[in-house]
Amino acid sequence: MLAPRPGSGNDAGLLPFVVDATRLEIVQPLGGLQGDVARGQALVANRSESGCVLCHGIPGERFAGNLGPSLDGVAARLAPGQLRLRLVDSRWFNPQSLMPSYYRLEGLQRVAPQRQGQPVLTPQQLEDVLAWLLTLR
Repeated sequence: MLAPRPGSGNDAGLLPFVVDATRLEIVQPLGGLQGDVARGQALVANRSESGCVLCHGIPGERFAGNLGPSLDGVAARLAPGQLRLRLVDSRWFNPQSLMPSYYRLEGLQRVAPQRQGQPVLTPQQLEDVLAWLLTLR
């Protein structure tokens, strides 16, 4: 079953995407964009921009978190579309997830005033992070 999930509050310019609810994935890249591995790696390592290293073990990062699963080998465990959906909105997998929804606006709590109405990552940044994650086999 495919569930369309248009970008809510188009004021923020969110691009529409389709979730395959049976396979729990977003097959198509957001906006048809192609990710860049180097930009994605830099985003993941940037604590203030993505926050990934605050919770996840990251290959090559000396100071990384252990709250979430290690990202080492994540591309061997999950399909690209499954990884994309986890980045867009991890609550599809676990409604109680502590992982931020990087491309969702509705239903969020404790959002800093300057970040309200904005996704954490742009579509290009999301695809860049995904491109880097897909190198982690």
